[in-house]
Amino acid sequence: CLNGGICSGSTCTCPTGYKGTLCETPCPTSCPSGYYVNNCNCVPCLQSCLNGGVLRNDTCTCDCTQSIVYGGTSCTACLCLNGGICSGSTCTCPTGYKGTLCETPCPTSCPS
Repeated sequence: CLNGGICSGSTCTCPTGYKGTLCETPCPTSCPSGYYVNNCNCVPCLQSCLNGGVLRNDTCTCDCTQSIVYGGTSCTACLCLNGGICSGSTCTCPTGYKGTLCETPCPTSCPS
């Protein structure tokens, strides 16, 4: 066995970072776009990210710098604060809050 692999009978148990019959092949550390490293192989991502989200290891990291903050597994759901309700890419704020994300409390009552 190569690269620190352990021989057991006629098979090699490879150390982390190597694969192959004789542990001769280094595992990838990165993959092309649309793929991620899983169990020493590049596998296709099962999802895509929307609204500026970035896909890494088949998980979306959503962009929180936009005027509307998106979340969810594909960055498709807008995230409203303080009990606001998301409709498309707009938050409908509950009584007592205003702002793009319902982030601002109203002093006494909000104008209509």
